[in-house]
Amino acid sequence: FLDARGNEVRRLAKGVRGLMGVMRLVRAPDESATRVAPPAPPADNQRATRVARVRTLDGLVGQSSVVANLRRAVQAARKRGEPAPHILLCGGPGLGKTSLAQAVAGEMGDAAGFHVLSGPLLREPEDLLDRLALVRDGDILFVDEIHRMPARVAETLYAAIDTGRRFTLIGATTDEDLLPAPLRSRFRIRADLEFYSVQELMEILRRETDRFGLGIDDDAALLLAGASHDTPRDALSLLCTARDEAEIRDRSTIDVEIASTVLNSLGIDEHGFCRIQREFLTALTGAGGPLSLGTLADRLGKSAYAIKTVHEPFLIRRGLVARTLRGRVLLKRRP
Repeated sequence: FLDARGNEVRRLAKGVRGLMGVMRLVRAPDESATRVAPPAPPADNQRATRVARVRTLDGLVGQSSVVANLRRAVQAARKRGEPAPHILLCGGPGLGKTSLAQAVAGEMGDAAGFHVLSGPLLREPEDLLDRLALVRDGDILFVDEIHRMPARVAETLYAAIDTGRRFTLIGATTDEDLLPAPLRSRFRIRADLEFYSVQELMEILRRETDRFGLGIDDDAALLLAGASHDTPRDALSLLCTARDEAEIRDRSTIDVEIASTVLNSLGIDEHGFCRIQREFLTALTGAGGPLSLGTLADRLGKSAYAIKTVHEPFLIRRGLVARTLRGRVLLKRRP
């Protein structure tokens, strides 16, 4: 009984400390004496930076409708002398959610601090409170994988927002459905990111090779872009490998030969299919009917989770595979 009682008292004390932590963050915007001294510098995996940024919304490629909506909101906020509204960026991995957040921060000017947090690393309310103590009026607080914050941490974030503090929360999520409804409702702007066209990916590759001081042939850019699963992250990953190959060969331009060598060495064909995805399609072709996810996992030697989240979505997006109640079915043979 005493242990249980003691544990209950400790939990209550912890909750009171968390509430007091949120309350101490409420301050009059013009009274610097009320500001709390910042804690020790954050760990590398949760950096809060206040640096000059060159990235702006005009400098981004793709996501034209999202960029237009963000630009309007930011310009109106700056004209009123207010922080930008809270923003939720929704989309799959590698579509540029972090780049968009950085661009919004850049549009708000150098005076705006850009604080980066990772949702899964915010395990307790105190973890968030330590970070919030660094956030000043007009700053941007970017929380990646915001849907993976524990509920008790999310509740602390609600409190910080509802006290009227003048900062902008930008959340990035790959699964909006996992966000608690109270958190989702606090974002005024919700942006669904689209996959990129081959032409947009080619432009991203050209800009990046310019930054490297290299050239890239149109045919090589087309080959790498076409194998990039419609995402800038994959395109840039392939480009970095191609850059290494070009440097080894003392080449100043990435050509088709280099691009082809890179794809072959990585086991990726010109359509972007890796070995697992090709074997996935082969298994369905030979089955003559639906295959369960568990059966596919056994045949391919991968976990069901990896197949469902990593390898399968691209095949579904390409219209090659469908999920049914009986299992996965082949819609058409791969090109």
